[in-house]
Order: sequence, then C-alpha cells, then structure tokens
Amino acid sequence: MRCDVPPGEFWAKRKPRAQPTDWHPLAEHCIDVAACCEALLGLPAVRVKLGRLAGTVDWPEAWTARLTVLAMLHDFGKANAGFQEQRPHAGHIKQAAAILRDPNKFAAAGLDIFAGWGVDARELLAVMLAHHGEPPDIGNPPQMEALWTAAAIAGVGALVNTALSEWPEAASEFAPPFPDCPRFWHAVLGLLQLSDWIGSDDRSDAFPYAIETDGPRLPSARERAASLFRTTGLDVTALRQRFSDAPEFSAVSGYEAFAIQRAAAEAPGPIVVLEAETGSGKTEAALYRFARLFAAGKVDSLYFALPTRAAATQIHRRVESAIKLMFPDPGPRPIVVRALPGDAGADGVTLRSIGGFEVEWPDDPGELARRKRWAAEQPKRYLAATIAIGTIDQALLGAVKVKHAQMRSFCLMCSLLVVDEVHASDTYMEGLLANLLAQHARAGGEALLLSATLGSASRTQLLLGHLMGHRKIKQRRPGVAEARAVPYPALSWIAGGAIVTGTHASRGCNKRVTVEPATIIGQPEDVARRALAAAAAGAKVLVLRNTVKDAVATAKALHELAPGHPALFAVNGVPTLHHSRFARVDRLRLDEAAEARIGKVRPDGPLVLAGTQTLEQSLDIDADLLISDLAPMDVLLQRIGRLHRHSRDKRPAGFQQARAVILAPDTFEASLSAVARGFSGPHGLGGFVYADLRAIAAARQAIGEGAVWDIPDMNRALVEDATHPDALEALAEELAKCDPRWTKAQYVKEGKDISQKQSVQNAIVEWDTCVSDFRVAEDKIGTRLGQRDIDVEFNSAPNGPFGTAIERLVIPAFLLNGETANLLPANVEQNTDGFSFQMGETVFLYDRYGLQMIPT
Repeated sequence: MRCDVPPGEFWAKRKPRAQPTDWHPLAEHCIDVAACCEALLGLPAVRVKLGRLAGTVDWPEAWTARLTVLAMLHDFGKANAGFQEQRPHAGHIKQAAAILRDPNKFAAAGLDIFAGWGVDARELLAVMLAHHGEPPDIGNPPQMEALWTAAAIAGVGALVNTALSEWPEAASEFAPPFPDCPRFWHAVLGLLQLSDWIGSDDRSDAFPYAIETDGPRLPSARERAASLFRTTGLDVTALRQRFSDAPEFSAVSGYEAFAIQRAAAEAPGPIVVLEAETGSGKTEAALYRFARLFAAGKVDSLYFALPTRAAATQIHRRVESAIKLMFPDPGPRPIVVRALPGDAGADGVTLRSIGGFEVEWPDDPGELARRKRWAAEQPKRYLAATIAIGTIDQALLGAVKVKHAQMRSFCLMCSLLVVDEVHASDTYMEGLLANLLAQHARAGGEALLLSATLGSASRTQLLLGHLMGHRKIKQRRPGVAEARAVPYPALSWIAGGAIVTGTHASRGCNKRVTVEPATIIGQPEDVARRALAAAAAGAKVLVLRNTVKDAVATAKALHELAPGHPALFAVNGVPTLHHSRFARVDRLRLDEAAEARIGKVRPDGPLVLAGTQTLEQSLDIDADLLISDLAPMDVLLQRIGRLHRHSRDKRPAGFQQARAVILAPDTFEASLSAVARGFSGPHGLGGFVYADLRAIAAARQAIGEGAVWDIPDMNRALVEDATHPDALEALAEELAKCDPRWTKAQYVKEGKDISQKQSVQNAIVEWDTCVSDFRVAEDKIGTRLGQRDIDVEFNSAPNGPFGTAIERLVIPAFLLNGETANLLPANVEQNTDGFSFQMGETVFLYDRYGLQMIPT
C-alpha cells in the first residue's frame, strides 16, 4: 500500500486516523467516478431521458465523452494546497470555485476546455461542484486564490490532460454544443451525484485504494463499474432478456385480469391516472403496467409510493409476491427494497445502522448478496433500487430543495413511479407532487397515479401541470356539472394537450350502503357501547377515528366497559388498537392480527377493531359494520371501501346490507371557534388533520338525516359535490347566511392555500432555473416531509406490550417540538404493560395503546 504522498502527486481520500498514511490518488478516484458516469450513460434509458430533456432524439456520442470528462474533473478542487496539506477546515468545493477569481490560473489549469461546449463555463463548474448536494456561490467565489499554488494548478492541469487523453472525443471541434437548458443540467447533476456516490465506495469489491502494483486504472474501473451495475440492478439488460414478448397478466397475479387492469397496462404515458373503487385490483394493475413497460425497455425500475410508512409495509408483501411471479428464477431476481428510513430492509431482513454511513445486515450476507441490497443501505439511494416500496415523501425529496434532490429525481426518471391512494391531499403536498411529475414527465418518465376518490381539480393539476410553460396549454378546471359527468371507474392521460378519459370494467364489488349520522363523536364510551352492541349480534365492527387521541380513548372505553370480552381486538391475548405509533415489529403483528380476524379469509364470530387512518390504507379487511368519524367525502369513501369489501354468502343477521355509522358533532360550533382563532378543531374537524372545514360540512350535508349510496356508481358525484372548489365556495356562502364565521373559515382556508402555495414555491427545485442558482433549504422542508423523525434505538431492548423485544421506535418530530438533534433514549424503565423512557425533556410510555407522551 502507498504510504506517503510523493512530491508532485495528489491524494483524494485517506484512511482513518489509525492509518493516516494510506491514501488513494486523486487521479485514480476521479477515474473511478468517471467510469461510473460513462457506464450510466451507456444505459439506453439514461440516454433517452437526458436526450428528451435536451430536446434531441439522437444522443451524440461526443456528449457522453464530455459528460464523462465533467465527472472526471468533479474533485479537481482537492488539488488545492489547503486540502493536500490537511490544513484545519480545508475543503475542496468553495476552494475550487475560488479559482474563478483569477482568469489566468483558470486557463493555466486547463479549465478553459469548456469554451465552445455551448454552455457558460461557470454553469458547467457549478454542475461539477454540486456533486455533494449544492453548488458553491459561482457568481461571488471566495477569496482563496493563495490556495492555488503553481503545484496545485499543475495538478488540475494533469487531471484535465488525463481526461482528454482517455476521452479525446470531448475536445472535438465538430461535436454539437450542449443545450442551454437548465432542466437538462439538473438531470446531469443527478447523474454526477450518483456517479460520485458509486465511485467513492472503496470496499474491496467496488473501487479500493490503488496500490503500486496496479496497472492503468481506467480498464479496471470500467470492469468494476460494469460488474457493480449488474449486481446492484442499475443495469437490467440481462434481467430484461427473459421477456421475449409482452408479458401476460399472469406474470404478476394468479387472478384473471379485468378490462381496466389490461387498459392500465397499455395506456399511453407519461402520466396516467387510474381511478377505481377500493378492492378493484389497482395494485395489480400497476404491477402489470410495470411488467409491460419493463419488458419493452421503457422503464428500468419501479418505485411504489404510499401515503404512510404503515401502508408501505403492507404493500411490500404484495409486491414481493408479484416479483417472484415475474422473475421465477431466484438467482437474477431483483430484490424488493423496503425504503423506509429507520426501518429499511431487503430480502426480508432489516438493516441496522452502526454510525455514519456504515450499516450491517443481521444475516451477514456474502459480498454478492450485500451488493444486491446496495440501494437499501442509505435513504438517498432508495430510488436507485430496481424495485422499491416506500412513502411518497422519499419521492418528493427529489423535487424540493434538499441535498441530492437531483440524484433522487434522476434515479426516478428511469422508473415507473406509482403513487398510490392519491386523493384530496393538502395544497402543499399536491404542489410538490406536481413539481416532481413536471421534471419526470419532461424526461419521458412514466408515472401511474392510483386513486379511489380523486377530485377533478387535483386530476387536472397532476395531469396537465408538466405542460404548463412548455406548450401553449391553458390549465382549465372543469365545473361541477362537467366534473360529475366524467365516467367512473376511469383511466385518464394527456393527448394533444387535453385530458382524455375512458372507462373500463373493474373487479370491484357493487354495494348499496346505508349511511346514518350519530352525534356521539365526543363520547368515546357511547361509541364503544354502540360497537359492542353490534358485536353482541355477531358483527365484525371497524371503528375509525380521525385522531390517535380519539382512537386511544375509544379503545380504553372498550376495555373498561367489557374487560376480557372475546370480541375485542387483541395481539397475543392483549387487547389493543391499530394506529401508526407502534414499533414496526408490533405493527406487523397488528396488521397480521387484523387481517386474520377481519380479512378476506376470516373466522366466524364478532370483533371490535378500533384504530385510525392506518386501517383504511392497504389492509385487505372486510367489516360487517363501519363506525367512522366524519371526514371529507373522499376519505369517507376510502373508509367505506373496508365495509362489505368482499362478497360473502353469510353475514350476521341485521348486517347483510352494508351500513356505515358516521360520528358527527351536533353543530360545528367548536370547530368554527377553533378555526377562527387559528387552532385545530376537535376530532380532526378543521385544522391539523382535515384542514378544510367546508369539505367536512359538505360531507355532513351529503349524509343529512341518513342516506343510501350506491358504490361505486355514485363515487364521482359524491366526491365532486363535496370536494370541488366551486361547490365548497358556494356551500360556504350559503352557510354564512346563518353564521358569518363560515366566511371566516372560507378566508382561513384561502389564506392557508395561498400560504401553502407560497411554501411550495419556496420549497421546490426550480427546474427552469440554472443549477448555479440552486440552494438547499433543508431544515423546514425536511421536517415537513418527515426527515426529522427520530429513529430511536435501545441498547438493551425492553419488552413491548405483546411480549416482543423492542429494539427501535420511530418518534414523529412534532412530538418533540422539532428538537431532535443528538437525542438519545434515557431512563428506560420496564413495567408490566410495556416500558417508559425519556427523550430530552419529554417522557414517553409505550404500551398496548402505542407510543404516548406522559404529561409532566
């Protein structure tokens, strides 16, 4: 191993302090990264996507050489004297930008090779130097010229000469110029970031430090890059060869395909919206579309985005089963990554973080198996997996001003992005998704949006948003009557700048649902009594509350009113409930117990299962009676999807017809008062959970004194009448005639929308703005998308309420008021029901009711 850096040579990386003399030459490291960039540009899908953004069909090979040279020079800043001498606080990004202050030094270093490439050299420099996540201030570089000694300038010149000798096409005067198109350069930045991430891996089976007996670096670097790409799944050429023809539906499912599932696979892209009732097979439709697109070479990977971590955990099993059908040979079969920070895994194994960027796999896999799991080892790499299941947040981080946003977006470009359970999300999240889709679609990326209850306003924005500013397209939202007339179930896409919608048969169940209001939303004991009475008649009852607080109160009331009752939902004999604030190991047991007691295949006998929105997402459960808090109409229909979900020959007497009891307040007095004062209303009605009180009132109006809904025939009309912006505005005006506070509620919602739209503009990557102007705004955005949630690991795992050792818990940042830095669990105390622990000044209890704060 090289021990000392000889005069005239430059190092890029050193071993830890224990071995301070082991070093990796700068030229060799830059060649490693360049080889990875070259290999990525050798993938057909990458060239097609970049070409689309550049506005060209035929990718010029000279561009491959020039982008590879950019990758080769990405770390030229490490040649500066401060870095090479390991001075305190010495870096290489700002220091590299400092060379711009002296045009003579810039030219002497050979960096004027960019002249004639079609883009200002400063912008190319910004792209190169943003490989760690953000460019330096190119317009006002720091005064560090003294770091650029004659030796340092010579070092950069040597890198330039090496790059041009290995890729001489880059200097060709006949090469077409690069496009002056910011969207293209944001994607190129993502390409370079991914190349740097892979090429910086110095493990023995990747790019280990060079030794004196090594031959020329580039041939071996190319071989290593090609091998890594095949193993990690970045290169799926061999995997795709198993498909000689377009796969049939049997490639992903053991059932017969319905018309809408076949149509979803064949619909033109790039963005397709599939709307069908709950239980209609949308997940299988998405997997079938992936299989067809993958076999045709239109996508290389799949990212399945779910609204919550819980939903992602559930869908992971279904996707794994489909991938086993699609790729029956376990050898080359791609792994399915569980892309959940703090709970990531692959091959059924959950990884463990051991500090920094280091992780370990408990099953101690060999090098080959570990390489296949590469994408699972860091959140920023999740989207580079061949198959990954995670939350929508992970995808949205590719559209907002956080570090490596461009790398996430670049990885997604070659994927089929499936966004599940899209409905009336808040303005902020919808705006972020629209921005993500804008760059994705411009590159020719494929996306499939799944929904049971998508309103026309959202559908219009998500489908047409990527065309705004690109063509002369006027985004027009249909009126209520026009929106109600859109067929359902439906597939929608864009053709000729307009939305095209068609309907096809699905496999969902038609059902008539009797909906009745009950003004007991604030009385958990009365809710519990009503559920227990239905259970006494033999029914399986699902009780869905809007907030964890109300769900826990209902569960406690059930347990106090009927201790030891066999109908109470339990895990390992311990009565409990279902919500998001359980450890993953317990959530899996909760999910399994729920599907075992009230799933598609279920035993006879009564059941009362209380919980929150986690029960309405991804779980295949089938209740005889639904008791639900009032919520916006799209959410109510999602919940009703868990009522009489499957056809059965036998249901308990009195429950043969579907019936939903909707818990509502007598009046909206408390919510109106809270909203007027800037607070959240009780029971999630207005404010934090469901912000638009008008939508709550519209759903309540649709129920009246009782209603009968034919599902799914009435889905479209119900959703548009109760969520369309025009309908909500008209309702607020009508209600304000009796109570002026509804006008205040309207203004509050409009103000929040304006504020959220401004927050979106402040948060999103502006794809049409130069890379040199990109700046991260990570703190606020990261908190909003859950990046600041804490993954707590217990050194000595205490026992949870169901008898399982709890090694880790995820604590939402809002429970800690956002103060999550450097917090570790303390004062862990075991008790008979679970355990308590302290995080900073906050004390928590973890028992059969999940994670709760203990008042101090």
